[in-house]
Amino acid sequence: MKRGFGSMRTDAFRIGCIIPASGAAGIYGPSCKASLELAQGEINSQGGINGRNVELVFFDGSRAAADVARDVNGMLDSNLLDSLIGMHNSDIKKAVATVNNGRVLYIYTPTYEGGAPSPGMLAIGETPSQQLDPSIKWLAANASVKKWYFLGNDYTWPRHLKSYLDTNAKRLDIEIVGAQFVEDECADFAEYITAIEEIRPDAVFFALVGGDSVRFNREFGESDGTEGIVRFGPLIEENTLLGIGENNSKDLYTASGYFPSLTSEDNLAFKRRYMQKTGIDAPEINVLGAYCYNGLNLLSDVSKKFPDAEPSQLSELIDGMSFKAIQGDFEMRNGNALHRIYFAKAKGIEFQVIDIFSHITQA
Repeated sequence: MKRGFGSMRTDAFRIGCIIPASGAAGIYGPSCKASLELAQGEINSQGGINGRNVELVFFDGSRAAADVARDVNGMLDSNLLDSLIGMHNSDIKKAVATVNNGRVLYIYTPTYEGGAPSPGMLAIGETPSQQLDPSIKWLAANASVKKWYFLGNDYTWPRHLKSYLDTNAKRLDIEIVGAQFVEDECADFAEYITAIEEIRPDAVFFALVGGDSVRFNREFGESDGTEGIVRFGPLIEENTLLGIGENNSKDLYTASGYFPSLTSEDNLAFKRRYMQKTGIDAPEINVLGAYCYNGLNLLSDVSKKFPDAEPSQLSELIDGMSFKAIQGDFEMRNGNALHRIYFAKAKGIEFQVIDIFSHITQA
């Protein structure tokens, strides 16, 4: 049964928000929650969605995928949710998409493995071809990086990235000289760092989540044997960098569609509104929170533009359309977002954008 977007209903427009509250990814949760609540307030101040006030219903996205999907499904079966938005891992994405099955619009916000989204889903995060290709080519050209060691958490997204690098190694002119997957909340990375020191790659590609990324990079930075080895992480943001610390962030790079340091008028205005709402103890502004903000606004825009559409039709209906975002407009194509990518290097506990990849043509 479709949950209507239309203005005939007067009850609250309830959006299920799946974000992490604990575990390795828990470091991201406060920034995401604050950004979602900012977007909620702004949408409601402008009349809500088709005359219905937005209400956020939070689910802990740090639990097992089956548990999250069961709880979401229960609320969908009871007609208690009108839409979904999620900043969580790909295993949860798959489970939630399965139980949703196009019943409501589902916005997925973080960087992910790409591909055609499930029925009713729109994805706005960076995909491997957007994020990795230009970054790897930049490091090859500017830092003589050709030999890579891969380290990732053991779930769908890191394994897909490893497969992507293997498949495209010849095209990208790189070599994967070692790889390892670790369970969530790994307490000690000593054996992996020892392996890296013995292999001596040009760079380490780490697809680690939150607290695991912090622990690995701290240990890496404190080791004498890692000097001169570059690091690149596609899911490293301001909370993670603060945890790593300025003494452990040498030769550390990332790429993203958003950084708080961007000087556009839209971003500066967003940061002012964010600080005014959350105060001096505000969670760090970062790409994961910013994309939650963008995602909730996309959900609102699409719901208003196509109030009578079936969620499964929306990907086709908005194909080629542009939508406003903090970092600049992005285009939706085949259910994915296309936007420029910023390449950054850590400078202490801040990211400094050093290049822009603006000719992204595929997701």
